[in-house]
Amino acid sequence: MRNIFYTLITLFACMLSARAQQSSNEPLPFRSEAPAFSLTASNGKQLKLSDFKGKMVVIYCWDNQDKNSHGIDTIQRAWKDATEDTAIVFIAVTRKSIAPGILPKSNRLINVVLPVKPSDANAQAFVKDYQITTLPRTILIGRKGDILAANLQEGLFRSFVPMFSQIEERSDVANHTTYWDYKVKPGDLIPANMKLKVVDGKTYTMADLRGKVVLMEFTASWCGVCRELMPHLEKDFWQAYKDKGLKVFGIDLKETPATIRKFVAATGITYPMVEDSDGKIFYHFAKESGGVTKVVLLDKTGHIVYMSSQRMESAEQAALKEKIESLLAK
Repeated sequence: MRNIFYTLITLFACMLSARAQQSSNEPLPFRSEAPAFSLTASNGKQLKLSDFKGKMVVIYCWDNQDKNSHGIDTIQRAWKDATEDTAIVFIAVTRKSIAPGILPKSNRLINVVLPVKPSDANAQAFVKDYQITTLPRTILIGRKGDILAANLQEGLFRSFVPMFSQIEERSDVANHTTYWDYKVKPGDLIPANMKLKVVDGKTYTMADLRGKVVLMEFTASWCGVCRELMPHLEKDFWQAYKDKGLKVFGIDLKETPATIRKFVAATGITYPMVEDSDGKIFYHFAKESGGVTKVVLLDKTGHIVYMSSQRMESAEQAALKEKIESLLAK
């Protein structure tokens, strides 16, 4: 009850803030279209707002040249709170590069360096369009590319981000395109030379698996949604159909064999776990900004016949079981 009350108070405060922005002729009012941007990350990669379609984007700008800045603490705490929420991307916009090791390595936690007087035209456009005149500055962009907050107060940061993520998830169910973060599509043939290296086991190629129905589950130990799904895959799919010819592989994204072994022990699964240390397998199927929780089903010829949504609820699991049974019967 206390959490519900606090959430309602926070939401009310945010609504007042949004209205205040609109009444003061704020150039980025609540739910208006977010200006497109193209920025260069500190690792040299180009970032575009369109790359994050279906994600909530948190842009936190601060001057990390200021020794009194607590920006690192702020984003570290926010990241800790939202680590398992794969629908959130954090972009830390700083005056100088954040030193390696300060922030966790993740394709959802990105550093962009923005000097006081940027010479790059794209950076200049970002400063102008988003009215970056004072620091710190926090901007929240919704899953549909609309402004949730143009200048979020730091005191509301940690409560506002997860709360709005939940609101976005609920409001977006009807309009969200299931396959927005996939690179592949149903009907695509998976290359015969793709290798699946099982932790403490043999290495398969997709050619080896021709003639089998193959279920590939993409996962990681830090993913809470994955942990919820895996026992269902173990009991209702692997145990139910392994003797009928179904092959199930868990594809673990960028983790060590030791971490994967602990993950297996914690979830109690017995289907083979594949080490995807460089993310090569995952990024064949999904965009780098995509959520890790995915299930892909291949028919006996190696073609994709099913791709899951971000969360596999009971109805979707039932539909997948029917698909598997029909494929195994052929």
